[in-house]
Amino acid sequence: RGYYAPQFRVPIVLEGDAVARPEGGRAEINYAYSAGLDTRLSTIEVRLNGVTLRSMPLDDAAGEQDASLQVRLPPEVVEPRSYLDVVFHLFPEDYDACAWRPDETHWATLYASSEVSIPRDNYAMLPDLGRLRFLGWPLNLEGESLAVVLADDAPPADVAAAAQLIAQMGAWS
Repeated sequence: RGYYAPQFRVPIVLEGDAVARPEGGRAEINYAYSAGLDTRLSTIEVRLNGVTLRSMPLDDAAGEQDASLQVRLPPEVVEPRSYLDVVFHLFPEDYDACAWRPDETHWATLYASSEVSIPRDNYAMLPDLGRLRFLGWPLNLEGESLAVVLADDAPPADVAAAAQLIAQMGAWS
């Protein structure tokens, strides 16, 4: 409610080693707002981690009960622990910055049917394996150790690949 209504904050927590894919994600914001707003000043603003992604005017003076806004979430802004803020700026039709006017009658809401979708990839950062062409450097340095890790239920092809890697590393050392 009011001119400077508090923001809606939606936490976004990616699991473990998940990273947003290069195409990023999307948010569908479903919302409603009251009648009697100044359509030149009243807006809905969507922010991700403090970065404004989209700002749209609330341009129906009669208000809307079933409005929707699509927002692209850029992968370079998505972090493992992010937050999506939806901010409504609500100003009455005859708003005068120099006059006092109660603002409790103007409202906006965010519906629970809003949705955030971020396709993810899970990966771990590895050293530059292209250096292996130099006789296993840097993995075969004196005093260095190498661990090859497989899942308990690794398929036979993965086990064979790990065995070949271990044999080659042993030959180089």
